[in-house]
Amino acid sequence: MLEMQIIALEKLPTGTGGSYRASLESAVRRCYLELGEEDVWMALKAEACTLPELQYAGSLDMYSRVCEALKAYDSLIDQCENAHSNSNKKLPSDMEMSFIEDRWIALQRETCQWAVLSDLAEDSGFSKLMMECAWKNRDWEKLRTLCNSPAAVSALELGDIDVKMSEIFLAIYDGKLNEIENLHAQTAQLCLYKWQLLPPVSAGCNAHVALLRNFNRLVDIRESGQIMVEARYVHSSISHDGAYTFSFAIRNFSCHITVNTPVENLTQT
Repeated sequence: MLEMQIIALEKLPTGTGGSYRASLESAVRRCYLELGEEDVWMALKAEACTLPELQYAGSLDMYSRVCEALKAYDSLIDQCENAHSNSNKKLPSDMEMSFIEDRWIALQRETCQWAVLSDLAEDSGFSKLMMECAWKNRDWEKLRTLCNSPAAVSALELGDIDVKMSEIFLAIYDGKLNEIENLHAQTAQLCLYKWQLLPPVSAGCNAHVALLRNFNRLVDIRESGQIMVEARYVHSSISHDGAYTFSFAIRNFSCHITVNTPVENLTQT
């Protein structure tokens, strides 16, 4: 429906419905982003940009030339900083600046520059990025503080799966087995709810892929919880009986080995 309205506006004289058209295009881009169509979102963003340097950086980004795109975005950020002191240079619009920041963060995340992102999150107060950096850097005390913050609570009310995942990782670190099961069930229900809000799978929506990855992570988390239970049982067996049989350890270890794992991989040390 939104796309049809944009097509109808294109048939009108130039300059007609300026603010309405801008809002409509922004809504279309947001819909594509929520559906996981990041390439389409980037193409529409780049088309709406007026800076040639930003269009060039977006083209590099769309063709997955990560290092070159990151350098181009760094150059744009430097130009924006210099433009504030030089009135002759054109400043990017708010939309263009938001696009530069979003893609710079995404590329830094893709190249695993967590120290850089952590500093940015601290300076900007971006709580979700701080939470992700704390988990990646294994700063569990900081992650515990962030999970109890008002920003995390409001994100959970909006159905943010990543915050719930962070709570599960924190429970695994603390060894709270019962809490892991409860959080696992809540996160699974949240993923299923988001799945129902998406278009049918036959529509080819990339957002299904992200949710399937979250389901796979939940399976891994449940297996991690089972390993923790077995490890605790083994530890208690050692404490009371002094030892446990070698066959018991092999049996529990083999339960978590993938059936398709080559034998030569198991025998390598």
